[in-house]
Amino acid sequence: IEAGTLPPWSGGSDSEGVAATSPTALATWFTIFYFGYYFFTWTCTMIPYDALGMELTSDYSERVTLFSVKVFCHFVGYMVPNGCGLFLAGYFANDVLSLYAVQALVIA
Repeated sequence: IEAGTLPPWSGGSDSEGVAATSPTALATWFTIFYFGYYFFTWTCTMIPYDALGMELTSDYSERVTLFSVKVFCHFVGYMVPNGCGLFLAGYFANDVLSLYAVQALVIA
């Protein structure tokens, strides 16, 4: 390592020193990662979260109100980052780094 740069990797690489990966291997890796990630994160968070409403009340109308509020909050939680991103994209049209920094601060 000289002057803060890494030497290009020579084993199985293309002309730019980037490892060449077959499309099949890449698709397989992505499929396994995608399904594994979403299977475990969805199972570990949403099943207990949905079951909590059943434990909080046994009254049907209270459960409907509870889950309606939950769905509304989910919708708002999904729309705020999108709306924030659209607004800030117009404001920081030429400075992507500032766009991401301000959006991270707003959402956090």
